[in-house]
Amino acid sequence: QEGTAPGESLAEKLDFMESLGVVGFEPGGRGLASRVKEIQDALNGRNIKVSAICAGFDGFILAEDPAAKELFDKTMREIVVAAGELGSTGVIMVPAFNHQAP
Repeated sequence: QEGTAPGESLAEKLDFMESLGVVGFEPGGRGLASRVKEIQDALNGRNIKVSAICAGFDGFILAEDPAAKELFDKTMREIVVAAGELGSTGVIMVPAFNHQAP
């Protein structure tokens, strides 16, 4: 996952991962659509590929509130499109976190 590798920049994180032989990278989903080119450029020429996208959506898929469900749907669709552009195999989607209730 992007947040666990040390480094100030994405390039530094990828350098560290590459030095360990890591071949799969999980960027966070929040704001992913605006980072597609940055990630593509950073991965260019490396043996590391995007494996999965790590959540990052807003809203709550199990919410009874239609606005919360709609927010989930909107942000998840944006993440899925960006995931496709990055060649990811999919998005990690946790249906509920501990503090959430329908």
